[in-house]
Amino acid sequence: MILRSEDIGKGKTIFTFTVVNGDPSTPLDDHRNKMRSRCWGYYFDRKDAEYVIEHNSTDMAELGYYQYAVLSEVGEGPMPLGDELQWYEFIWNWDVPPREHDGIVIPEFVEAKKIEKPEMYQQIYFGTI
Repeated sequence: MILRSEDIGKGKTIFTFTVVNGDPSTPLDDHRNKMRSRCWGYYFDRKDAEYVIEHNSTDMAELGYYQYAVLSEVGEGPMPLGDELQWYEFIWNWDVPPREHDGIVIPEFVEAKKIEKPEMYQQIYFGTI
């Protein structure tokens, strides 16, 4: 799963993963509830990208800050939109007491399960954002 320069240009498809949370209809000045997203990276192999999401590698969900992940299959081009999107929801175990680290409450990660696109994001398009 390591990106090597000799891999660049071999395929016309990459698999990006973006984490998302918040309500896209919230006014921009409401910083607590507005939609936020971050493209976390990409792989040339779909299975590698799925593995990273499903295991919350490098804490993509940022300890619960992001609720969803979107896996996008994108082709070449400037800022293309994703062709095939797979949504995941990060699930946390709140039945056990979270641990603390440097004053931060850290819940226990359970899984990232595949879901249908949430209703509030139906009019939002994802690609390499």
